[in-house]
Amino acid sequence: MNGLIWHHTIMQPLAYLYNAKPTHTGDDIYTVTEESGLVVQTIYDDGGNDTLDASRMSTPVISSI
Repeated sequence: MNGLIWHHTIMQPLAYLYNAKPTHTGDDIYTVTEESGLVVQTIYDDGGNDTLDASRMSTPVISSI
């Protein structure tokens, strides 16, 4: 997989420069399903105890946190 991974060291300065407001500050569940096809997704979450749920996937899932 080629491409840029939006690591927190990139996102934090951008959020500061553009005065981004905190988003998703509570506990959230992000679900990945087969229905969405090939998924490349960036999740921007500012806090809480979050869950990435890929339990319904029958294909391998690669996550970079």
